[in-house]
Amino acid sequence: MTPDSKVAAPSGPAAGRSVGRAVDLLEFVLAAGETTLTEAADAAGLTPTTALRYLKSLETRGFLQRSDHGLFSAGPGFLRLAALALAEGPQASLISMAGPRLRSLADGTGESCYLAIANGDGATYIATAESQRAIRHTGWVGKTVPMAGTAVGEALGGHPGVCFKRGSVESEVAAVAVGVRNVDGLIVGALSVIGPTHRMNQSSVQKAGRLLLSAAKDLTVALGSPGGKR
Repeated sequence: MTPDSKVAAPSGPAAGRSVGRAVDLLEFVLAAGETTLTEAADAAGLTPTTALRYLKSLETRGFLQRSDHGLFSAGPGFLRLAALALAEGPQASLISMAGPRLRSLADGTGESCYLAIANGDGATYIATAESQRAIRHTGWVGKTVPMAGTAVGEALGGHPGVCFKRGSVESEVAAVAVGVRNVDGLIVGALSVIGPTHRMNQSSVQKAGRLLLSAAKDLTVALGSPGGKR
């Protein structure tokens, strides 16, 4: 092969299969939140060597990222695309108005905070403000969790007050959530504080609940203002 030679990119059915495998792996990682190479390969029906090739390609393009422990999760490239899509969609005002409230919640609780919306029989996280701590919860933007049995699901389902669940999605994670209503009283989203179970004790959960209730009330007012009402 000469220096000027080029390797032809796959075309036809081969290209379609490659794209399909990459998308399957991306969807699995996003749904899992974090996953190992072995788990991703098994889910996609691929050998670890083949799966790693696709995963590394997605990582290079920023769609996935890999932790020091080898766990794959959503990367900054995917999050940027998701944010752009949501910014043009019907949830644009909610996301925009929730942004500073999420940051305030994260600073006040020391944990990562999320905004979620109902999505069929699931709850999808659409925005976040991460904790500044070294050990923190990350990577759930774009992830959908069940409505049943989760704090955010209960909040979106109309449960009054503060909802708390420990280990409902991940065994080492606890969540506190509160529903957000618009000025007409309809639930349009949920704010949640998510952190490792060893830090989510009674005192921290109560504090998170108070801050969430205040932020949810403030967000309702903001959504009803001339610049925020949808």
